[in-house]
Amino acid sequence: MVVVNWSAVEATMMKQTYRVSFFKTLTDSTGHPVDACQGVIEVCAPTKDRAIRLAENAFANSKDVLRWSLRADYETVERLAYRPRDPMCCAEQADSQILAMVDTRRRRRTDACHS
Repeated sequence: MVVVNWSAVEATMMKQTYRVSFFKTLTDSTGHPVDACQGVIEVCAPTKDRAIRLAENAFANSKDVLRWSLRADYETVERLAYRPRDPMCCAEQADSQILAMVDTRRRRRTDACHS
């Protein structure tokens, strides 16, 4: 007999997809400011604030820095149109983020030992 926790499934299905873009303000050859996109991360999360935190962590890990603000000046967030998602999507995303954080911590520990 399989027992399904429908409230957990429903909570996962209610997550929205957000696109978080990271920008750095640079100057062009004429001295005018230009906003250069440094990366775009799509995440599924229950709230906009949670999506921002997840994307900031993923961006920092992808750039191999401790804080996202070391590689970008600001971020923009847009909620994508709701689309029914496979309940495993967000679970797989969370698993990959946990693995990335563990890998980053392992690298930092190794780097500290070799310094």
